[in-house]
Amino acid sequence: MKNKNIENAMKIRKALKSKRPEFKRQDAHKIKSLTPGWRRPSGLHSKMRHNMKGYRRVVSQGFRSPVVVRGFHPKGETKLCCSFTDLQNAKDDNMLVMLAGNLGQKKRIDLVKKADELKLTIVNIKSDYLKTVQDDMQSRSKKKVQEVKKKEIKKKESESIEKKLDQKTDEEKAKEEHKIKDKVLTKGEL
Repeated sequence: MKNKNIENAMKIRKALKSKRPEFKRQDAHKIKSLTPGWRRPSGLHSKMRHNMKGYRRVVSQGFRSPVVVRGFHPKGETKLCCSFTDLQNAKDDNMLVMLAGNLGQKKRIDLVKKADELKLTIVNIKSDYLKTVQDDMQSRSKKKVQEVKKKEIKKKESESIEKKLDQKTDEEKAKEEHKIKDKVLTKGEL
């Protein structure tokens, strides 16, 4: 009985939404600096506030959807999940799943895989989510490997320079130190 009421209310909501006007701020189409998002008209002589014919419609409770389905996803009733037990409960109740927004990427991947096993549909994740995440992780790991290689090359170069300096005689070392001091004094380099 409850599911039938919800289905009927969803149909009613869909019909109401198709007839509902697009509520926009007064004069948003005239003045570029005004955002089109809804703001209630408050002017003393505002034609829109007085609901005069030929002006935009004002938000009122007559445009609301039925209470039973208010806030539902277009596909139906959803259950917010942030753990494996929530997924299992959603499976028992035959509900759609919506993953919490504050989940980390690692746990989100685990939950998506588990939902696939349980054959649950996740409303707020695209079908190719796992593939895009895996591609992203691979590109990150490649960048890390490249950075490590660069650091190793720099370290080897600095070690080779130190070895060359050790091999040089005291006179050559003194000359190089003198050159470095000259650079610092003339150009202000370190």
